[in-house]
Amino acid sequence: MVRQLAWEVLRSGSVTPLREADFAAREVGLDGRDRALLRAIVGSEVRHRGTLRVLVAAFARGNPKPGLRTHLHVGFAQLLYMDRIPARAAVSEQVDATRRTLGASKTTYVNAILRTLIRDRKPGHSGDPRRDIVGADWHFERPLFHDPEEHPALWAEDALSIPANLFKRWHKRLGLETAMELGRLFHEAPDLSLRAVGVERDALRTELLAAFAESGGVAAMEAAAAEAAAADGAKAAARAAEAAKAAQEAPVEAPAQPAETPIQVNHDAAADPSSTEPQPVDTSELATPTEEPKPRRRERFDPLELLDGRHPSVLLARGAVAGLFEGEAFTAGRMTVQGETALRAAELLEAQPGEDVLDLCAAPGGKTAVLAATGAKVVAVDVSAPKLLRLSETLARLGVADAVELVEARPLKADVVDDETPEFAPGPADYAGLGTRDFDAVLVDAPCSNTGVLGARPGARWRFGPANQKALIELQWELLREGAKRVRPGGRLVWSTCSIESDENQQLVRRFLTEHADWTLETELESLPASTEAGGPIDGGYAARLRRS
Repeated sequence: MVRQLAWEVLRSGSVTPLREADFAAREVGLDGRDRALLRAIVGSEVRHRGTLRVLVAAFARGNPKPGLRTHLHVGFAQLLYMDRIPARAAVSEQVDATRRTLGASKTTYVNAILRTLIRDRKPGHSGDPRRDIVGADWHFERPLFHDPEEHPALWAEDALSIPANLFKRWHKRLGLETAMELGRLFHEAPDLSLRAVGVERDALRTELLAAFAESGGVAAMEAAAAEAAAADGAKAAARAAEAAKAAQEAPVEAPAQPAETPIQVNHDAAADPSSTEPQPVDTSELATPTEEPKPRRRERFDPLELLDGRHPSVLLARGAVAGLFEGEAFTAGRMTVQGETALRAAELLEAQPGEDVLDLCAAPGGKTAVLAATGAKVVAVDVSAPKLLRLSETLARLGVADAVELVEARPLKADVVDDETPEFAPGPADYAGLGTRDFDAVLVDAPCSNTGVLGARPGARWRFGPANQKALIELQWELLREGAKRVRPGGRLVWSTCSIESDENQQLVRRFLTEHADWTLETELESLPASTEAGGPIDGGYAARLRRS
């Protein structure tokens, strides 16, 4: 069921696949463990899609159609990046998902290709970037990726799953070394950035570590993981027996090409109606994939670590973080998830007690809460009631709901009012609910390309492109002008994004200043994300404070 749902989510073409996975899990009533597995599989495919494309092109025979290729992507993602899933479980469950979605005739093909990958992957790294799997302890005997010395952008797309057009922008503006550093950083899910709310950072750390120890710590997490792995293995064994029986009873067709010599195919040519559908392959070992020795585990449950961020209120959490959101520190509002760059953007507005402050794009509410905690009278605006509901829940948990007035903006397009609206492009809105009100200070934390947070939002990399950038910048321009006209003379405006693209940040601000002589730039901050070991920030982004004369 989980692999079938993952396939359905990825085949849907949603620009927000992880959100789609959550919807699917709720719709079919998955339990917590299977819901987490679904998110992990979908997230792994999205995060490593560039690499998976190369590998499927290298190992697939014939020209698999999109549905079949998606099954291979899901299977490869489990076999290479999710080493807590036994290979036999990954293969057996993926073969079963293929049967359920595409029919029994396609199962032998998927099984054979997955087994070929298992056979050809080798533990450890070779030291050759053309053969090594970044972020996983596997390599292949033959080069599969472009040479990074000759074609750095193409290698980045192959091995780091950073689209070449995006990597080239970083290379041009930031230099090759920084571009490579960003690509490697975004290749992995980031650690958590936590903000201490109303308490000292050291006191919060002490509370969280004590709660972790009291809950049983790593031992409890390992026990849960072992139980989940055993259950997955049991299901795989049942599938294996069923599939082996079916294989013995089914006629066997000759393979289109020997398994030992997979050919390269054009993985972007799936729509070609002249392509030949792959033929079934040998079923003699349908449910008994060969397993190589396991490399060092990547998905281990480490002890909870809470390291200092650069901001005095920020802790960087890694290891066993799942239990943090069940504890009293979170539920009572002494802790929230917030990146340092986002926090500094809200602080840059310098809201004062009693001031009238507008947060124009307020959901999910982290920055709104920072503004409200200053004693300012905050008006928080966003499109759609569901977004404002989530925002109000955040404000209530953090104890500042009474200081915030919520206003729903009316989207100008009817198709942007539901909860499935992509966050990156909600479209223009009508702010009639604000009337003619103006404010001492306005924060415009605009929808953006998310290129400063690609580790946390891996799907954003695949929707980056000229058309989306053009639409985003047009929307951002309208939001900047809307926010500016709400600022009283002598007041200030902060423009912020979680993008590191200059056309959404510096260039947009300078265009505004050129066209509005009564505004000046007071200060601007650009932050590139950094590792936990370096103290962060986990999130990259930009903020500028402008003042009206």
